[in-house]
Amino acid sequence: MKTNLPKISVITPTLNQGQYLEETILSVINQNYPDLEYIVIDGGSTDNTKKILERYANRITSWISEPDSGQGHAINKGLSLATGKVFNWLNSDDVMPPGTLAEVGKMFSEDDCKLVCGFTTFFNDSLEIEMSSYRLWIADSTEETFTNNVYNQPGTFFLLDRLIELGGVNQRMHFAFDLELWLRYLARFGIQGIRLSDSCFCKFRMHDQSKTVQQTDFFNVEINGLRLFLAHTLHAPEFYKTYLMGRIQKTSVHQPSIWFFNPSFSRRALWTHTLTKHLYEAYYGKRRRQCRIELVKSISGGYVRLTWPLLKLLVKLFFLPISFKKHRRNKYI
Repeated sequence: MKTNLPKISVITPTLNQGQYLEETILSVINQNYPDLEYIVIDGGSTDNTKKILERYANRITSWISEPDSGQGHAINKGLSLATGKVFNWLNSDDVMPPGTLAEVGKMFSEDDCKLVCGFTTFFNDSLEIEMSSYRLWIADSTEETFTNNVYNQPGTFFLLDRLIELGGVNQRMHFAFDLELWLRYLARFGIQGIRLSDSCFCKFRMHDQSKTVQQTDFFNVEINGLRLFLAHTLHAPEFYKTYLMGRIQKTSVHQPSIWFFNPSFSRRALWTHTLTKHLYEAYYGKRRRQCRIELVKSISGGYVRLTWPLLKLLVKLFFLPISFKKHRRNKYI
């Protein structure tokens, strides 16, 4: 039976997660989506992963079990095999709630839909206790959205041809490659055509062996390296580069993918949002002298537009202290 629903490609990269893999596979194939392409890329597991894949071979479009160079490499392998219109990857310890693909397919059936995002909900190991939930944050502009370091990969579905145009994930990264991919997407395509759903698209399992739990510091290391790379590439003020350098470890030197910034992407708008956050952190962190100096450099160097939040900060730093001092002197006259 033909439908107007688009073909959806889902990739599951895995390595030695046999205790969770079967539940992940069943959560995808039991969606009963009419045009599903499901691909599992195993990095040469030594547990029971291969037996599970053989058990479900007739319901999985294709699977590979061979050594690879990491999760990013596995995802790119899957990308090279995928033939759908819509794409996402689901890690082998997570679960896709019933009805997810039906909703995603319906939303992508709209002509102007370019990306769909629902909620990712965090659960304990047994998926019995809900811990938290979040969705992709989309601001009023591409540049403000670009400033956020939190990305909801499991709940976000892309047009496959756009990911191929971006060159897939950066497989030289091992932790924050999903955030880097999202920022490259924003730089190239912006926020136009993004649709948000109130449904949960992924049950994210928090367990002792997951990278999210076990290696959080490594995520921050890669994110800091990425932000420093962007600061150099997009000509941030020197004081902000110095600030980032203070948070960087040597191992976080970013090895970039190919970046393409759409002509409509405004570097000045990006630094306006970024530096506003940075300056207010300095102000409320009682680093007022530093804040004054950096605010003047931001404005005089043309890095920012004088927005209302920056104008208020300017008044707080340069005019209110003078008024307060005059008031105190007059009090005793």
